[in-house]
Amino acid sequence: KGNKDYFLEVPSGLYYDDICSKNIMIDGWKFSWLVDLDYLMKWDFLEAIGRIMASWYGDEDNQVYVDEIMRLQDLDNQQINMVKVYAIITLVERMSEEGMKFNTNSSWEVDWDEIGNKKDKIMNLFREIKV
Repeated sequence: KGNKDYFLEVPSGLYYDDICSKNIMIDGWKFSWLVDLDYLMKWDFLEAIGRIMASWYGDEDNQVYVDEIMRLQDLDNQQINMVKVYAIITLVERMSEEGMKFNTNSSWEVDWDEIGNKKDKIMNLFREIKV
């Protein structure tokens, strides 16, 4: 089944949109609390996992975080592929924001090394998607 079919058939549901390392609490190496509950989304929960993957992709020390989330969700191959598609979409979005000024602490400067880094991650993710 292709990505188009997946997008047309995926059931819509509620999920937490901001599960990142700064918004979870760990106790004894186990997840214990979720904080910062200001984002609740409706659609495909794999999108949130894709954004997590985009944040940690290529970071061997933190890949365990992404791997554990996917393991606990018992994702099949198509779902793992979709997580990678969502990670690619997230990286493209973040790349397009490079150099935008959001507040007084940010710069108009484009970090071309970071653009190249994101491009490399996108290309590697494309290669990992199993058709």
